[in-house]
This record gives sequence, structure tokens and C-alpha cells, in this order.
Amino acid sequence: MKRIFSAIIAILAFAGVACAQSYQMTVITSSGKVVTVDADDLLSVTFAKTTTVKAATGTDLADALKNVDPTAEIVRLELAAGGEYTCSAPVECAGDLVVTGDAAKPAKIKMGNNKFLVVDKGLTLQNVEIDASECTTQLICWNSTPSVEAVESGQFVILTPVIINNVKATGMTSSFMYDGGKAYAWDAMTINNCVLEWESQDKNGFNFASSMPIVWNVTNNTMYSKAKTGQIFIGCSGKRPWQITGYTDRKGEITFENNTFFQLANTKQFFNTNTLKGQKNELFTFKKNIFVDCSNKKIYANITNNNAQLTCEDNTYWFDGVAYEEPANYNADAGLTTDPAFKDAANGDFTPTGAEQVAKKAGDPRWF
Repeated sequence: MKRIFSAIIAILAFAGVACAQSYQMTVITSSGKVVTVDADDLLSVTFAKTTTVKAATGTDLADALKNVDPTAEIVRLELAAGGEYTCSAPVECAGDLVVTGDAAKPAKIKMGNNKFLVVDKGLTLQNVEIDASECTTQLICWNSTPSVEAVESGQFVILTPVIINNVKATGMTSSFMYDGGKAYAWDAMTINNCVLEWESQDKNGFNFASSMPIVWNVTNNTMYSKAKTGQIFIGCSGKRPWQITGYTDRKGEITFENNTFFQLANTKQFFNTNTLKGQKNELFTFKKNIFVDCSNKKIYANITNNNAQLTCEDNTYWFDGVAYEEPANYNADAGLTTDPAFKDAANGDFTPTGAEQVAKKAGDPRWF
């Protein structure tokens, strides 16, 4: 069946080129779902050996994948709508891992004092709420003994996307994500629609000690610490994307848009990456973010020295009750110069009431 299916795709794609016409491929699943793809948009079709585990509410997720076929290329861990789970030991997976709950009723996970996920390939984590109040270590950790082979320049390149979507994590004191000390390079990483709360940010929030996202999109999130913290929020120390084998013609792209940040890296760098500082092949975009009491008035200090391609629009920079502009050589915008006036930041309500922020719809959209 797979061979026939692939042949049909090849014929359609060829016909689309030869006749200069538009052809569509229609896939009908066993459940009756119909998916239509324009042949002109079809680059390739692959079939991956996939194992799906449905974890009933009340499960300790430490045991959920113990009997999974180790040769599975994709492992799906599906959590019940509104289900309640514990995690007394790391969930480890050698393949691409998908952990998903229900969007309307996210699954709730109570952590022990251990990592949540240990992965070394692609990852999708979505629709979950994680209570990390008893956890003093990283939540998501890449494997310190990767199963993927390093490219010639030394990186463990992860081509399958890393997607963190609709995740709420509370009570953290360590890193949300850590690279395990190995030189990972993620081809595409997305963090979207998340709320990440640190009780106190005692470690780098995102600790890429030896690693680098090649394309990284951080959108529509609220990230904050309940205490003013003195650790770097994001640290990237891997190779520049264009120095990674196979990526010599590629620019790096990092985008932060419509996020709300509060009391993170209060006395340290918000984004510390001397590897990328001042590099013309690295594209940074910061739009409509709100920074309150973050990074001691130096959000971009370790990103640019007027050489990096930095685009900033309609960001709010507010520290110790006043607006500020970063030094001109950081090439930042003047931003929105009024207090975002969060409704109740002390209790996790970051609804902005400042007229400028409301007019521009700045910050995390969830608060509007």
C-alpha cells in the first residue's frame, strides 16, 4: 500500500510539472478524516514507524514508555483530557517524542525532584500543566549521550522540529530547558502560547551551554519569576549556524514577538550569546514584547554591537518604575515609554492597563 501511495504521489507530482497544471492529493484516514495537499506544495512523503501510548489518568509517567519498541522512530504519549499524572523519574525516549494533552482541558503533571523529559531528537510538548514546585533540576533535558551522529563540525543536528506549545509550568527554580552539556543544533525550535513561572530563577532559564537553535521563534508567552533573580535567562554557546556542517549558506534567525517578561535575570544578561554577538549573519527580531525589571536595563547587550541584524519595534522597557532606553550602540528602539501597569503581577495577572500597551496590543495576547 505504501509503495502504491508513493507511486501515485510521484505520478501526480510529475504530471503537475509536465502539464503546468495544479493537482491535489487527497488522503482519507481510517477515521474518515480527509486531508488535501496541493501537489505543487508537496516536497516529500515519508512513513515513520510510530508507537502511540495512551496514558490513563493517575499514571506515573516514569513508567509510561518502559515497554515501547526501542526501534520506534516516533513515540506519541497521549494524555487524557483533564488527566492528573505524577512523574517520579525522567521520561526518556530515543526517537522523536510527542507528548500531548487536550487543548481545552490540559493534563496536569506533578513532578518529583527529577527531570521530566530526556530526549535527543525532535520533541513536541503541548497542552500540559506542570507543577514543578518539588523539582530542583531541569524540566526538559537533551541526552548527554546522543543517539544521533555528530556532523563533521561536531554538532548533533536535530532536524525534526522542537515545539513547545500551550504549556504551563509553575514553581520552577532551575532551567526549563538544558542541552545536557552536548553540542546540539536545533534546526527549528518554537515556544508558543506558554506560561513559565519560576519561584526563583536560580539557574539559566534556557541553558544551551554548548548548543544553538538555528531558527528559534518565541511567541505569545508569559515568562516570569516571583522573585527578582540574578541568573542569565537565556544562554547560547554553540557554534554559529553558518559554521555547522551543511549550514554554510544559512543565516541564524531568532524571533521574540508578543511576549511578557517579568523579573527575569534582574541583575544579569537577558540573552547572553557572545557566539552570536555582532554577527551580520544572525537575524534578531524583537517586536511587541514587554520587559519589566529584567536584565538591569540591558536586554540586547550581549546580542549586538551595531553589527548584528537587530530589528526592534514597539517593545516596552521598564525597570525600577521608570522607562529606559538602552545605549545607542545596542541599536534598540526607544520603545513604549510608559508603565505597562500590570493588573496584579504579584499574583500572576499580567494584564497590561497602560494605554500604550493596550493600543499596541503589546505583550502576551492572552491578557487581552
